[in-house]
Amino acid sequence: MASSHFASRLRKDLSVDMIRTKIVHRKSLSQKANRHKEYEQNRRFGLKDVNIPTLERRNLELEDTSQELIPEEMSVKPRSVKSVLSDQRRQMLQKYQEEKQLKKLKEQRE
Repeated sequence: MASSHFASRLRKDLSVDMIRTKIVHRKSLSQKANRHKEYEQNRRFGLKDVNIPTLERRNLELEDTSQELIPEEMSVKPRSVKSVLSDQRRQMLQKYQEEKQLKKLKEQRE
C-alpha cells in the first residue's frame, strides 16, 4: 500500500500541470529575488546631502571655466543627441520611402 502511495505521488509530480506549476513558482521566486536585490541597491543611495558637492556640479564648474579659456571663435556648439537621432530617423525614413517607390515602379513595369 505504501508503494502505491509513492507511485501515485510520482505520477502526480510528472504531470504537465504540475511541471507548469513548478516552473511558474520558480519564475515567481526569481522575480521576487530580483525585485528585492534592486530595492536593496536603490536603498543604499538614500537621500543626497546638498552641502556635499556632487560630480555633476564639479563637471559644470569645469565646463564654465573651460568655456572662459576657449576663444569665442573656436567654440562650436555640439549638436544635441535628440537632433542627431532625429536626423538619423529622418534619413532612414527617406531611404525606406525611396526603396518603396522603386519597388512600386518595378511592380508596375512587370
